Amino acid sequence: MGHPPGTGLLGMTRAGSPVGASRMAGASKIDPTQMPRPLPTSSMITFETRQNNQANLPPPATSDYVARDTGNCSPRYMSCTMNQIPCTSDLLSTSSMPLALLVQPLAFPHPLEEPIQVIFNLAPS
Repeated sequence: MGHPPGTGLLGMTRAGSPVGASRMAGASKIDPTQMPRPLPTSSMITFETRQNNQANLPPPATSDYVARDTGNCSPRYMSCTMNQIPCTSDLLSTSSMPLALLVQPLAFPHPLEEPIQVIFNLAPS
């Protein structure tokens, strides 16, 4: 996809003003009814972290959910920015997608969730 003549990569003219700045005061060409919006959910979702020995995709960010630990960590405590990680660093750099792990070990659980299982070492030291 090309850029309008006289513009750089970020949609700025060489003079430094945004492309279409004179049109910004006029009518918008964006139809607000065509904008994607998160669907409101009124019901509680029960999210199982694994099913059939496969990890489940995390629930939508706008949903209210109760996580049930069936082998993986709840997304409330740990989540990745990508659901599928590229198998090579070349593929990751080509995709230009950020790969990060968000870790919140002290996040508050949902009131309906079971407490986190803690293993104590009771053997004498």
